Amino acid sequence: MRNPAVLARQALTIDHISNGRLELGIGTGVHGRDPVYEMIGIEDWEGPERVKRFKEQIEVIDRLLRQSVSNYDGQFYRLKEAKMNPAPVQKPRPPLTIAAMGDNMLKIAAQYADTWNSYGSTDWRAPADIIFENTKTRVELIDKYCEDIGRNPESLSHS
Repeated sequence: MRNPAVLARQALTIDHISNGRLELGIGTGVHGRDPVYEMIGIEDWEGPERVKRFKEQIEVIDRLLRQSVSNYDGQFYRLKEAKMNPAPVQKPRPPLTIAAMGDNMLKIAAQYADTWNSYGSTDWRAPADIIFENTKTRVELIDKYCEDIGRNPESLSHS
């Protein structure tokens, strides 16, 4: 998981280089702890803390890409008069694709994502009927979470 201000700055640069073709895909990573993190010396967190950090990351990224000057005072990240110049090519910001399977991540995706990305099962050997049911349940949940915050579920693309 990257520093959200650095990631937002990198996304803004790519948005300009690509003339507004960036779609920023982001998620918490693998289900459970990621063994690669230890191999390359990056701190990893258990799922609940990772999701809390991710929520703040998305709040920071969204704010930085929408506003010319941003302030944020969270548990993990802070911004003080952070400036993002020039503004993004895409308005109001480059689209965000958020990968989400669990309940808390689905709520975050419902609030911030332009596109929601998911897959049927953490078990790649799961039969098709299980994958279908898991996906159907997640679609129903994310639609409900959109409605809970006053968002039209059809405004959220699925991939």
